[in-house]
Amino acid sequence: MTQGFAAGAALADNMVAMLFFWEGLLVFLYTFIALSQNTHAAKRTAMKAFLINAVTDLCLLAGVTITGYIAGTMSMSDISANKLTLDYGWSLFAYVLLLIGAVSKAGAFPFHTWIP
Repeated sequence: MTQGFAAGAALADNMVAMLFFWEGLLVFLYTFIALSQNTHAAKRTAMKAFLINAVTDLCLLAGVTITGYIAGTMSMSDISANKLTLDYGWSLFAYVLLLIGAVSKAGAFPFHTWIP
């Protein structure tokens, strides 16, 4: 299931579909961490991972929404073909939100603290 959600997120052309698969990964990530050991520390780490990723996924959702609104479409291939520029005031904000959402799931600094 995890590989299916990861492949779906990587191969989706529609940002809404990508977001669905991306969020599906969060459910399995939480489950893997929580069930890895039957200790209080594992459950605490799983909750920390869930909370950090849930908050940063809200940034991803906001970035997708703003990008879709600016571009007028949710198709990534159409957005890529139109070369969405930073001329529009909200574009830079959307890019930063998308970056926060993507970097957090990868466990990059400063969102690396959820990694057990």
